[in-house]
Amino acid sequence: MLPWDGTVGMLGMPTYNSVKRTDLTIIYDAMLFDRKLFNPLTNYMPAARFFLPIAKKKGSLTGLFNAGTGPVTTAAGCKMLKEIGDMVDFLTLRDKEGLDLLRDIGVTNPNVIITADAAVNVPPSSKERVDLIMKELGLASGPETPGPETLAINVNTYLNTWTESGQKALTQEEFSTVMAAALDIVRKEINVPFLFVATQHHDLEITTQVMSKLKERGMTALCSNRTYSHYDIRGVFERVSMLFGMRLHANILCSSAKTPISGLMFQKKVTNYYKILGLEDRLLSFDNFEENKLAAHILKCWHERAQARSKLELAIPKLQREALRAAELVGLLDRGISVQDAVNQIRTKQQGDTSQLMASNS
Repeated sequence: MLPWDGTVGMLGMPTYNSVKRTDLTIIYDAMLFDRKLFNPLTNYMPAARFFLPIAKKKGSLTGLFNAGTGPVTTAAGCKMLKEIGDMVDFLTLRDKEGLDLLRDIGVTNPNVIITADAAVNVPPSSKERVDLIMKELGLASGPETPGPETLAINVNTYLNTWTESGQKALTQEEFSTVMAAALDIVRKEINVPFLFVATQHHDLEITTQVMSKLKERGMTALCSNRTYSHYDIRGVFERVSMLFGMRLHANILCSSAKTPISGLMFQKKVTNYYKILGLEDRLLSFDNFEENKLAAHILKCWHERAQARSKLELAIPKLQREALRAAELVGLLDRGISVQDAVNQIRTKQQGDTSQLMASNS
């Protein structure tokens, strides 16, 4: 992925060599959008469109693996996404909205399964490792030294630039001023430690900017993926009381620990995830973004976190099972089963699980 390796973004020899030597080429996560579509450093969808025919010509299988789709807002983006959707052998999508988008732009590929985001199955680091991290953060936690009630906070550098409401894009200065003022209001009422969690390197600048603007004194710590692995962060999320977050995968890592979440919606994929969990009311938009509204939302979610935990205890095990469907499908293909038969087997298992769940709840 670096220029001296003969590549610009994903367009280069490393990707070509990978496609040529493998029997299955998969697209995962959320790279199928058209923001800055023809900038190879920030958008990889054209690279996928370029390499998929090479894989197909070689005779390799291709597919989407627990993938997200969109947003696409341009004619070129819709055309490219449609071509990819119809070209791949199978599509496992992390939410129904992703399929709705594909159908809306004309994708007719029948080999589709709705699964879940793979991140819901990230395991935590060992208890001993997490105990050590909490001690390093100043939030000692364990049987002998239970940690304090803690509010985790996650912000990202995109702010409201991905929203579709026609809002004026916030600057980092504007955002950090409002966020810090809101957190000061929150701290005055509940007076708990704040743990800022950065799950993406690019978010450290805006995270530290918010932290620097806090005026109310109190325990504040930073847990960054520059220092800790995603396994570590998953374990840390087990020890906090609630997350107020923006990045999708921060929300997923925290909720998969069945720790209550609330959030600020910077992109539709975050809304989709909260809908799956039945927690739409815990998600705030950027409309009328100001400190009192933001603080009131965080405090309301804080006081209602027991209800959120109850919903997560029901939703997360199902999502964790569904996220494994994509791997099960690949396993069937590796055994030589045809794509259509493999997809049908997975669908039958999903239907059986649904029927069993309905029977147990009746």
